[in-house]
Amino acid sequence: MIRAYWLRLALFGVAFGLLALVMSLMSPKRYEATIQILIDQQPPTVPMSMNSAEYATADLLAFSRPRPIQTQVQQLTSYGVLQQAGQLAAGQLGVSFNPVDQENEFHAANLFSKVFVDAEPSSDVITLRVYMSTTEKAAEVARQIYNAFDQSNQVNSKVLAGAAISKLQTQLGPVQRELGSIDRKIQALRQRMGTPDVSVQIQSDVNSLASLKNQRDQAIAEYAAASSRLTSLQAEIAAIPPTIDAQDTTTPNPALQDIERQLVAAKAERSTLLNDYMEDAIPVKQVNQRIKQLQADRSRMMARVEGPSTKQPNPVRQSLISSLAEARAAEAGAKSRLTAATQAVQAKEVAMVGIPAEQRTLSELDRRRMTLERQNQALSDQLDSLKTAESGRTAVTRLITEPFVKPEPVSPRPMGNTLTGIVAGLILGVISMFLSESKRQPIRTIAQMNSLAFEPVFRVIPELDAMRRGFTKRVHESFETLLLNFMNGGKRPYSLGVVGVTDGAGASYTSASLATAAIRHGYRVTVVEHDSKGPIKRLAERGQKVVAEAGDLLHIQDASDQKLVSTAESSLAVASDLVIHDFRPATEDAEYALQAAQLDEVIVLVRAGSTRSVDFMQVQQALKDAGCRQVSLVFTRSRDFTVVSESFDRTPVVTDFA
Repeated sequence: MIRAYWLRLALFGVAFGLLALVMSLMSPKRYEATIQILIDQQPPTVPMSMNSAEYATADLLAFSRPRPIQTQVQQLTSYGVLQQAGQLAAGQLGVSFNPVDQENEFHAANLFSKVFVDAEPSSDVITLRVYMSTTEKAAEVARQIYNAFDQSNQVNSKVLAGAAISKLQTQLGPVQRELGSIDRKIQALRQRMGTPDVSVQIQSDVNSLASLKNQRDQAIAEYAAASSRLTSLQAEIAAIPPTIDAQDTTTPNPALQDIERQLVAAKAERSTLLNDYMEDAIPVKQVNQRIKQLQADRSRMMARVEGPSTKQPNPVRQSLISSLAEARAAEAGAKSRLTAATQAVQAKEVAMVGIPAEQRTLSELDRRRMTLERQNQALSDQLDSLKTAESGRTAVTRLITEPFVKPEPVSPRPMGNTLTGIVAGLILGVISMFLSESKRQPIRTIAQMNSLAFEPVFRVIPELDAMRRGFTKRVHESFETLLLNFMNGGKRPYSLGVVGVTDGAGASYTSASLATAAIRHGYRVTVVEHDSKGPIKRLAERGQKVVAEAGDLLHIQDASDQKLVSTAESSLAVASDLVIHDFRPATEDAEYALQAAQLDEVIVLVRAGSTRSVDFMQVQQALKDAGCRQVSLVFTRSRDFTVVSESFDRTPVVTDFA
């Protein structure tokens, strides 16, 4: 499909490329200046311990806090900042500037369209690009935009700082007056209690009582531990015996020793008897029996027996008795200390009962004074800081680098614009190609033709360079395959119509080649020409030698001759075996459909890339409605008119539409 529209694509690409080149050459030059600004967008944290009065001041100071990057970008490109920047830049460059003149290059409305900002929420860097007619203007405008932006932040901070100072002074007055009232109340309380420092005296008594209570609790713990140890020692002494064995001895068993002596004597006697007797002799058996008995008695005897033993006092019991005496003494001492500590605590508690109720009043006054002193200190510090700096919290900004200006203009770029124009032209050319394609819907492949055919195609003739032959000696076999229905059928004469769906499909060449192929096989052929332009006659003149050699086997008639047409059936029945009708293209004349019912077969030529799908469908429907007996489809390439014949059936080659 692209090959069919390559000229259109080339024209579109060249035209739009030239248009883009001319526009880029005529456009004014623009130079780019770039600056990068580091900003702070972290909001300040407000302590949760602030009261409602302090929050009012904090809100005033926080209003000039660093804003999110989107807000600062909007402020950077606001009309107020751009108007001030344009005025300052014009003054630095010595250019006249009138705020009312909107045609001036430094006017805010014009600068707004020449300023571009790159910023990301995750970054604290703002990249500002300014496009002006000269490098000096671009650099100066970029610098003055930053200066105007920073000055706007400073002015905003000073205004809010003045409001915060007034608010702090309003809050500080009541705090200082309440502190004076508390001091007077504490002085009167000291005079009533008769002590220079009431809080120190009260705190000393409280600490003393706490110390006595700690001593009492320690005495209780010591007494309980001593009592527990005493009880434990008494239980252990009761469980231990008063005496123990001093010495315990054992001696060898005399009965066992006697059995050993008897066993040795019996074994010696047995050895003596064996010198005189055999093993089964009665004396030897008696000795063996006695030895077994002695061995059995020896196994039942103990090797040693107990000897005499002595007794002595138990040293563990004696040691526990000594510890018991110490535990009783410790218990008595702990009990006496517990009694003394309890009495001291009771006495101190009785003395503390006499402390007047001013203690609670003093504590409340101290707590309130400490709170007010912290507030007074915090407010005083803020007030002094704001008065010294004469500004509140400033949205900090910093210029990372001075304006960087590219020496070459960034616009226009002839080469880039030309390439862009070419690409745009190609895209529009492709769109135009598809629009044309959607209107034409040409048939380009055999598969596409098969999908549009009424019935599937089973036989395909190979694509060969067989067209533009006409009346020549050399006829390709592809044309002979189109005569199979004529040769295999017995009907004579056999009428065959050749029609192209569109002009240039090769119908006349096909008719002449079919006639030449039939003549080579000895058949008489008549070609009836239905085209007033006479393409068959021109082909006959071009192939005069072949036509002359054919002689009476070839007849060419003009369908416009009424006499020949009226006598065609009788004369053709005698003179010809094959009658070929060369019709005009189907899109120009419908004569093929009017005579289709009288023909034995119609060959429809479909030219690739030229025949529209709708025309092809109309030809099929017309032949079907006319009652055509057989139809053969021939697919011709638009490049070399290669013929490909396809049929609707296996055998016969064509399908009977009727």
